[in-house]
Amino acid sequence: MVISLRAGSKAEWNSLKSVIMHNPGPEIFFNSLLNQEIKNHSVLSELLVMHGQIVERLKDNFGISVNLVDGLIRDIPVSEDNELYSKLLSLAFESISILSDSDQKNSSARIPGYMDPYSLFLLTLYGPSIRYHKDRAVSIELNRVMGGLVRMNDYYLTAPEGLIMGAGKSPEKAIETILAEIVMKSLGIRPDFKITAGAAAGGDIIPAGDFLLIGYGSRTSIEGIMQLLSSSNLHEEIVIVHE
Repeated sequence: MVISLRAGSKAEWNSLKSVIMHNPGPEIFFNSLLNQEIKNHSVLSELLVMHGQIVERLKDNFGISVNLVDGLIRDIPVSEDNELYSKLLSLAFESISILSDSDQKNSSARIPGYMDPYSLFLLTLYGPSIRYHKDRAVSIELNRVMGGLVRMNDYYLTAPEGLIMGAGKSPEKAIETILAEIVMKSLGIRPDFKITAGAAAGGDIIPAGDFLLIGYGSRTSIEGIMQLLSSSNLHEEIVIVHE
């Protein structure tokens, strides 16, 4: 499925017609454990139900086209000649470690066969270490848990020049930004510009009628803001708000 779309500044201001969303998966549960954000983990199930209800409301009540990340990833053709599959394969291989009891990474290890794109996506999210023990037992350790894709608007923003991909401060955010770009490209939407200096989160860019708010703090740096302003004519009046 390919959608012909030219992103522009009005995409942030006019009525929503199409949206990309990520179904919260196990990464949200593990992320909440790591950050101790959810004391009563039954709340997580309620959040998942709420997310499903939001998707249904957007489609049924407002006629908005909802594109889910997992579905878009699964639809990527399994071929190393495909740009998006090849990028997923590279990300997954960089994310996985295969070890023996000697703690030496097996540099000759390869992801077997033509693994489906969603499995490559999961390997990238969790960065697992797979350890083969002398007694033939196998243990798996998750080296990271990336739960940021539930906030897809953090990875890009629209400007008069087109779509701008943001940049994350942490290595995990950098990988999530690449995954978000793969998702956008799967819909035939290619970024016109990428933030390469500092960090910039799309969720920190807030249209506010006659002016634009840009948040500065833990997710968006001054360097990212300066590159954004120098590369795009976002708005005549811009207010920078410190976190």
